[in-house]
Amino acid sequence: MRRTVLGWLLVLVACSSPPSPSVPTPSPATDVLPTPGDPHPDWPNTVVIALPPGIGPQLYADGLRAFTRDLARGAELNGEHPFEVAAFEPTDDGDVVKALVDGRANAALLDAYWVVLARRQVELQVQQVALSAGQQTTVAGWIAVGDAYCADAPLAGSVVAECNGANASNPGAGEQVLAGLDGARVVLGAADSGVGHVVPAHQLRLAGIDPDQATVVADATARLEALCTGAADVTVAPLPIEELPTACLGRSLVVFATAPEVPNPGIVTAGLPDAMSEQFALTLAGQANCEIGFDPSPCRPFWVPIWGRVEMANAGSPDYGAVEASLERR
Repeated sequence: MRRTVLGWLLVLVACSSPPSPSVPTPSPATDVLPTPGDPHPDWPNTVVIALPPGIGPQLYADGLRAFTRDLARGAELNGEHPFEVAAFEPTDDGDVVKALVDGRANAALLDAYWVVLARRQVELQVQQVALSAGQQTTVAGWIAVGDAYCADAPLAGSVVAECNGANASNPGAGEQVLAGLDGARVVLGAADSGVGHVVPAHQLRLAGIDPDQATVVADATARLEALCTGAADVTVAPLPIEELPTACLGRSLVVFATAPEVPNPGIVTAGLPDAMSEQFALTLAGQANCEIGFDPSPCRPFWVPIWGRVEMANAGSPDYGAVEASLERR
């Protein structure tokens, strides 16, 4: 990660230096064309990135133009293939997957659930994965007020108590007690959330509980509030829980089971040469890390206004097995 940020800083320094008299002024972002000495003249001249549904051009237009200009300048200075970045505005996340499959988009930031669906239809490369609590994966905790689902005395945690060996570093713990949730008012996350719904719902099925009877609340904080105000008996939330909503202060929340770990949202690419995919994803991740890693940031904002303050890291080979298994049984 440190090398990623350092590499991006070096690009920033290069891009912010005054142009040499021997270097021509870059063309406008909409006129990025192959130049003499282009090392890959056969590569695409445009990379289309799918943005989150419904954000509107006023949020990204200026940042996208600035990002494209920086890429063009970097290509000149570093002898790389020049290209522009264009935006695809989807109607929903399913539309993002369709665009990747149909070749109308080349890159996107996708939740694990959508990564699995897309990989079933197109050769998709997961290039970078978001970090949460320093990890590339997230474990959902099953939470209740009190110890009704505990086989042993709860142990105090930093924010919530834990029992049955369930904690952020112990995925799949306490699953055997989920069979006791028959008749409980369960609240899960959005239906397309790998962490908040897809994988925990699969656990319920295996325990003989119908997950379709659960209430769906997308926001994890709102789910905890439902639990603490008595509107729900059990819910799930990403671990570790670092802060409780006001409604939960003074309540004895206990994590009594955990779900298998799920990869965090990742930058995926499709329909690009391998080296170009890796280069673009690394540059995009560097933009994200630069914007959140420095105050004030030397980056012209493009990532944070759209996707928020998310730190990215090299993905390696994410294991989507838990999501795959969950979808097989739907």
